[in-house]
Amino acid sequence: MTKPAISLDLVQIASPCHVAWDDMAGDDRRRFCRQCKLHVYDLSDMPRAEAQAFVNQAEGRTCIRLFRRDDGTLLTRDCPVGLRALRQRLVRAVASLVGLVLALVTGTLLAGRLKVGADLNRPARTYAEWIEPGSTQPAVMGIMACPTPLLQTPPVLVPSGPTSYEAPESSLPEPTAEQLEAIAERLK
Repeated sequence: MTKPAISLDLVQIASPCHVAWDDMAGDDRRRFCRQCKLHVYDLSDMPRAEAQAFVNQAEGRTCIRLFRRDDGTLLTRDCPVGLRALRQRLVRAVASLVGLVLALVTGTLLAGRLKVGADLNRPARTYAEWIEPGSTQPAVMGIMACPTPLLQTPPVLVPSGPTSYEAPESSLPEPTAEQLEAIAERLK
């Protein structure tokens, strides 16, 4: 008489072991627990068919490691929900990569088009001209030079009202007597 098949989703842990999986010696599928002196098999690292066959062939004390989803189903390596999540992550990664390549190609082509009609050495001015044509004044850059003051007399403010006018003092020397005579002869 054959033993009836046990559904993987009905498997339960009778007495949970408190030894951490990382503290056991072995590989990813089977490790040895020194506390209970048994090999512990990780069903989540097996495909569903292999895990089902393992559970149905197990006799006596068998120690397993498993993960259950909130709905009670057992997680295996080829779990449809896990595969779907993996597929979704792969699709997102490919979509991100395609978006990045598309952005790079578009940016390169756009930069090539802008280079034909714009001065890319001055990007701020180019951008401002693109937004509002004719709105920019050429920027001037360089070492600042302050203008030297001209030798002029300061302006005299004439107050409103009766006042006398005084000529500002001149920085020129007073004319000599000979210069004054020469000026007088010319004016004759």
